[in-house]
Amino acid sequence: MEFMAIQIITIVIAALVLASQYWQDFKERREKKIDTLPSQKARCSRRQLRIRR
Repeated sequence: MEFMAIQIITIVIAALVLASQYWQDFKERREKKIDTLPSQKARCSRRQLRIRR
């Protein structure tokens, strides 16, 4: 029983570590997407303005 409990605890800890790493990566990617979207819109609007002129 003790060995099983130790195994379960180690698996849970490993899962938490992996989940936290994936969550950090996901947050960073989401922030990068939010940062890049406005710049792309600005570039498109600038191109449209040049074409209209």
